[in-house]
Amino acid sequence: MSHSGPKPATKRFRCQYGDCLYETDSRRDFSQHESRHKNIRDIQCQTAGCGKRFVSHFDLRRHMVGVHQTRPAPVIYRCDHKDCDYKTQYKMALTQHQKIHLKTTGGPKRHQCEYEGCDYGTDCRRDFDDHQKRRHLNLKEYKCSADTCDKGFVTKYELKKHSEQHVVDPSERRFTSKRVKRYRCPEPDCGQYSVSPSALIKHQKSRHNTERPHRCDWPACGAAFKLKHALTLHVSRHTASKVLECPVEGCGKQFVNYSNLSNHKQIHELPNRCLWPDCGQRFAYKSQLTAHTNRHAGVRPFACPHVGCGQSFLNEKGLNRHKLKFHHKVL
Repeated sequence: MSHSGPKPATKRFRCQYGDCLYETDSRRDFSQHESRHKNIRDIQCQTAGCGKRFVSHFDLRRHMVGVHQTRPAPVIYRCDHKDCDYKTQYKMALTQHQKIHLKTTGGPKRHQCEYEGCDYGTDCRRDFDDHQKRRHLNLKEYKCSADTCDKGFVTKYELKKHSEQHVVDPSERRFTSKRVKRYRCPEPDCGQYSVSPSALIKHQKSRHNTERPHRCDWPACGAAFKLKHALTLHVSRHTASKVLECPVEGCGKQFVNYSNLSNHKQIHELPNRCLWPDCGQRFAYKSQLTAHTNRHAGVRPFACPHVGCGQSFLNEKGLNRHKLKFHHKVL
């Protein structure tokens, strides 16, 4: 399978002066570079009788050390929040510190989503743009260039990571397709492996713990859940005042949050395509594609861990259904 891979990424900022080839992703570095072309020298040496001016603080420090055999006094940035004495030499550190005040005081985010029913807000412009492309606009600008693949992605990183599956030689891959699952569940007859200790704890709570400590306080409801996240999703159905409707013509299904709507839209889009020769069948969910591909290959990798059973299945869903029915395992 041939795959040319994504083109080299260009920098966000490129100098337009004459034959200058300078380019960078940093707005600060670019502004400083432009100042050299414009000969803007806003930074002045404070040594008595000198008065020379420079483009950057780096140029000033080099001048102070080389000419005056001393170092300039560091620039101090102070927090202007009431009753806060924080100070630092680094402007970026001050910016990160001020975000703490926004969180503790419940202040508004710099970028707030204005789509109906969406409360998403962030101080990061890049995260905000990704949110709108992914949740509301469904913009997948970065297309896979493989001959037999027509998938699209929101970010360049997602495209690069996806492109690895088309690289035949594993030594040429820059990304690993999956993290190593090295943490094994200690429960008898389970055998599940997880990628991290936190993932293992989540697995144990959702599969083996029979307690449901997270209860819904809504009147006349009484539903209980193993995980707090599941309770949060459940409560949103009670409290949601704005209903989100599927935009596909003739569907009309409605949802209380964008997570459920986005999951439902996969039924219409069928983003997972089988790459088996002469097949091309499409599926809504990756688990369906995995089971379908295993059927092509004639393998059943999900074996029942129960002693003396010996049954195996195409996907994890089939194995869990078997455990519930025949071995009475709580999942």
